[in-house]
Amino acid sequence: MRRLTTEEREKIRELQEKGISDVEISKMLDLPYYTVYYQRPEVKERKREYYQRPEVRERVKKRIREYYQRPEVRERIREYRREYYQRPEVKERKKRRDIQFEEFMNLVRRVEERGCIEGLSMYNDNLYVSILQSLKDTNYGKKHKQIANKTNIKVRELTWKLRRLKEEGLINYENKRYSLSDKGKRLCKYLFSELLLLETKQ
Repeated sequence: MRRLTTEEREKIRELQEKGISDVEISKMLDLPYYTVYYQRPEVKERKREYYQRPEVRERVKKRIREYYQRPEVRERIREYRREYYQRPEVKERKKRRDIQFEEFMNLVRRVEERGCIEGLSMYNDNLYVSILQSLKDTNYGKKHKQIANKTNIKVRELTWKLRRLKEEGLINYENKRYSLSDKGKRLCKYLFSELLLLETKQ
């Protein structure tokens, strides 16, 4: 069922308010009967209340999970992603220099090579450091929106940063939750003890 335009919705409501039946309106506008019927405010409200029921919400979630587990659906999603990452504008976005990521990776190399870090004041505002900091106090991981709220990073921007941290093996993604990997935990052990020391001195 296609999505109605704003003009079509307004026209349907105008005709309904004039007392014209939904059957007649559907014939006049060449639209399915139920498309017209569901534009009535009282029907919308009943539908909304129905889908707010816990048992209905759970049933819908189950159907969605089963749908996305179908082999043909999973293949369609994989194909879409392959095509998406081949788009010129997406490739260009990936190529853009990320200064904060470069600084962050320099920090990671310093920790791995020397086992300690010095003079970290420049990293206090690094968004990758903020992401790790938001994950260090949880044993069960956090969802995407929880990290966004904690770090004040825009959801779209956060997606790319989480992907990069995952590629570097610093975070894990499982059951729709992000958590620190063993490598990420080792980094945080040095990173946040040093940052804490800096804050104390200041």
